[in-house]
Amino acid sequence: MKVLHILGYDEIKFNLPLVQMLSNEDLGWKDEFYFATNNLNLYETIKEYKNTIFFEIGISSYINQIWKEYDLIVIQGWNQTVARASVLRKKAAKKIVWRFWGSDCFPYEESASIKSKIAGKLLFPVLCRKISNFYGIGYGSITDVKLINKRFHIRKGLKGYPLSFRYEKGTGEQYRKIYEESLKEIKRPLRVMIGHSANERENHILTLERLRKFSDKELEIVLVLSYGKDNYRKKVIEKAREIFKDKVDVITEMMPIDQYRKFLSQVDIFTIESMGSNALGNVEDLIYFGKKIYVRKNSFLDDYLNEISVDHFLVEDIEEMTFKNFSDKNYDKVKNHNIFLSKEDDKVAVKGHKELYAEYRRNIG
Repeated sequence: MKVLHILGYDEIKFNLPLVQMLSNEDLGWKDEFYFATNNLNLYETIKEYKNTIFFEIGISSYINQIWKEYDLIVIQGWNQTVARASVLRKKAAKKIVWRFWGSDCFPYEESASIKSKIAGKLLFPVLCRKISNFYGIGYGSITDVKLINKRFHIRKGLKGYPLSFRYEKGTGEQYRKIYEESLKEIKRPLRVMIGHSANERENHILTLERLRKFSDKELEIVLVLSYGKDNYRKKVIEKAREIFKDKVDVITEMMPIDQYRKFLSQVDIFTIESMGSNALGNVEDLIYFGKKIYVRKNSFLDDYLNEISVDHFLVEDIEEMTFKNFSDKNYDKVKNHNIFLSKEDDKVAVKGHKELYAEYRRNIG
């Protein structure tokens, strides 16, 4: 079976591990994989692997050109505009699994263009019908599937498939060791991590203002701003240092993934103001490591954590909290940790992909 993965974003840190995993013949894949992107920088990074393709048009237009050549098309992140996405051919749509990313559902609603908003409203019903014809939804969290079905008014509901990006031999053992190490009590200031990138949707400055009243306490603000917009990054750093002076630890360079996991294990509290699923992978790792999580009320992350019964807290409540309330470990760390024990399984990502491809092969005969 020929499977085309369209890499919709230039996120090398996700797409490269995906290509590496699906190109690893030792993992026993039964299908032939192809990888296409319209991002030149990403293409230059992955072109050493077999079956890589560069295209210069939009994703929907590209799919309309090539859909007959492949049995299954997996879109890895699709920041669609309604006008472009609504032109997908119905027969092509039936071959698509949309691997949903956190920012996929934002674009046209936030457009400053009145013309774009009007076009979006007129064409949105067409887009809903096209998406309802998809084969399924790939997800990082099962809540992604509910979000898509609700957002695009899909009555029957598309089926979801867990599609992770990364396979690393020994990852499970690495997680276990880092977790065990993190259980040791170390006397140091409370480390509070705000967001995970220089993305305006994470509203760092709002969080910094909520925490201002704790500026004289023994804490350290942790800002991971290694990717995102430069201007926004600068504003966040300036505001953090204005309020917390030298109690700010700023990360602006990408870390190797094993080093980053250890870094996360040394955080005490994580806060994020985004309404979307930004930082989902970080949040899951932090929960596995037993950390205290604050999210926006009724946000994607709030819904997700409620659904899987993770003890967590709301950023809106910080304004009424004392420092003791804010920092207390008044939640079930062990229960939270156990919810994400799958992180100790090296091949969880491989299994998710294999289950999708095996089912699709059965269905197409």
